Order: sequence, then structure tokens, then C-alpha cells
Amino acid sequence: YSIGIFCSGDTGLHLKSWRHAITFEPVLASSPPETVHAQEANSLAADQENNLWYCTATGAPGTWQKLAGPGAAGAFHPITPTRVYDSRSAAPTPGKLAGGNNRTVSIKDGRDLSTGAVNAADIVPAGATAVSVNVGITQTVSSGWLTVNPGGTTTIGASSINWSAAGQILANGIIAKINATTRELTVVAGGAGQTHFFLDVTGYCR
Repeated sequence: YSIGIFCSGDTGLHLKSWRHAITFEPVLASSPPETVHAQEANSLAADQENNLWYCTATGAPGTWQKLAGPGAAGAFHPITPTRVYDSRSAAPTPGKLAGGNNRTVSIKDGRDLSTGAVNAADIVPAGATAVSVNVGITQTVSSGWLTVNPGGTTTIGASSINWSAAGQILANGIIAKINATTRELTVVAGGAGQTHFFLDVTGYCR
């Protein structure tokens, strides 16, 4: 097929065109990296799990890059850093989080730094699957840690931020999967201590 691009310059607009062949393969029984058949570069293929793949180098099975699918996070969209939750604010859920407890919070709206009132709706839009978020803790007591999970998940598989003494102020940037239906995160506290915490979103995947 032919592709045309208009480029602006001192002499006006110019049309550039070229031809570049892309082969469309039939639906594959398994993902392309697991196939044993020779594949050509510049091929597109879908597997039976509804994933879309692009072949970047000829071979058996070739070199493939996943473009889209049910398990793909999608493109990253950076935003101006925005506070979405602060346990020191009156809204929506104030108070420190102590070890052994968890709190589910919405991350879809931006909130006022002082009051916690919503001042920027849907900064994380519907359809987002993950967020880039800075997790901050302050006014810590004793020692402990927080785990940031998708909304509704209270199991503990790793820590997102740790503190080792009273009175610490710390922050850590993470990529967190969210509950795509509710756009929520569940923060789980562990250890003997407790802490205030806040969440600042810097971007999302959709």
C-alpha cells in the first residue's frame, strides 16, 4: 500500500510517498514466540487469546513484539502530577493506617491539597489499567510498610514503601495496576507501626 505524508517547510507543503508491504497472517493457535514456523519480518498476526503481534525480524519463529491484547497495559499518558488521596485531609477518608489494616481509595479524581475535596474530575479516565504514582508517608510511628494493590486486593506479595522509625517523611514512585472498573487502589499496612500516606498520580496507561 502507499503512504503519504505532508511536510511543511519554507517552500510550502510536500507529499512524500513510499510502498511498504505488511503480511497479515491467519489466526495462530499460540502466541508467535511459541510457534516453530518460519515467519517473515513486517508480518502482523493474532493469536487465539486475541493478542496482536508484529514481526520485526525474519526467523523461526522470528522476533515478535506484542502490540495489543487483553493483558496489555496500553499507551502511557503522562499528566501534571496530581494529588488523588491524602489521609491527613478531611475528605474522603482521614486518619493514619495501622499495621494489619487496609484502605481502598479512588484515584480517578484530583483533590485539593488542603481539604481533599475533588477539584479535577477524571484525571485517570475510564479504561485506564495502571497508574504511575508517587506513594508518600509522613508522621510515621514505630516501623512498618505499605503495599499498594489493585482496588479490592488485600493479599500481600511485596512492599511499595517502608519506614524504620517514628517521624519519617518518605516517598517512592511506583507503577501500580488499578481496579479498571472502579479506578481504585487498596493500600495494605504491615508491621507494628502506623502512618499517614498520600498518593500523587503522574500518568496512566490505557
